[in-house]
Amino acid sequence: MHRFSLLRVLMFGACCALGTVCRIAGAQSLAISFEDGFDPQDRAHAALWNSAVLNALAEAHVTTIFFPSGSRIENPDGLNLVRAWGEAGHTIGNYGYGTVSYGASKSGTAPRSQVVSDFKKTQALLSDLPGWTPRFRLADAGQNRAALDRNALSQWLKSNHYKSAAVSIDVRDGYYSSRYQAWHSAHPNDDATRFRNAYLAHLWNRANYYDQLSTQLLHRSVPHVLRLHTNAINAAYLSDVIQMFRENGWTIISPEKAYADRLYANVDPLSSGSASLLWSLARQKGVTGLRIPAEDDAYEKPLLDKVDFSH
Repeated sequence: MHRFSLLRVLMFGACCALGTVCRIAGAQSLAISFEDGFDPQDRAHAALWNSAVLNALAEAHVTTIFFPSGSRIENPDGLNLVRAWGEAGHTIGNYGYGTVSYGASKSGTAPRSQVVSDFKKTQALLSDLPGWTPRFRLADAGQNRAALDRNALSQWLKSNHYKSAAVSIDVRDGYYSSRYQAWHSAHPNDDATRFRNAYLAHLWNRANYYDQLSTQLLHRSVPHVLRLHTNAINAAYLSDVIQMFRENGWTIISPEKAYADRLYANVDPLSSGSASLLWSLARQKGVTGLRIPAEDDAYEKPLLDKVDFSH
């Protein structure tokens, strides 16, 4: 049995054991988007991760969109990493400057006047790069966005011909990546198959969870947009991620094709930040029993503790 066929069976059993909706076959489609997870000053990892992710996309013939934080790539090393995405045929969008969140009533949040300034600053950095496109995604802002000057930001985005780049599937891959990287640094010669399998099972579980929300809310499976980061675990296993979805019946599409769906055209682009649009819609409609997006401790930590024997 092919390794992904076997993994498919294992994931189906795990999902059903947890009482989760299990959709092994169907007409689901998925676009992949990336936000930066590297620090260009970390020369030991940034260029390596960037190249590994781009190579995996090229080998799988997948086109995606990349959202770098302006504060991380304003130096030549960072801009060169981003340039490689455009030169490889991917599009590059605006994620703001990324030094603070755009939420409210908490430490480190942006003042109203800073939000538009951040987007202007990042556009100036990126607009001359190949692949630049006026799509935007807010940095993770939580649910409370009273600090946003929506009128000013909406007007600026509209006058600069921006379109939304909302996410439907949010998997919080950063936690998996940090656990994987710490384990791999301590055990560089050990077999990491169990980490790969745990990560793939996690992505599969979350994709089906959000696809269930799509059917529940909209009575159809929308063309999904998956949010990932350029980090250690995707550098290692992105090829496996793409193959898993394809072998389980999902079609990998371009972000532009996904964003042509009426869901993304009709959404308030400031309503969900970088979290799942479907989750935000479900919350607005009063759906109960929602798993919270920032769920590392509540859900993923116990699962990874079983995988990471050194923890």
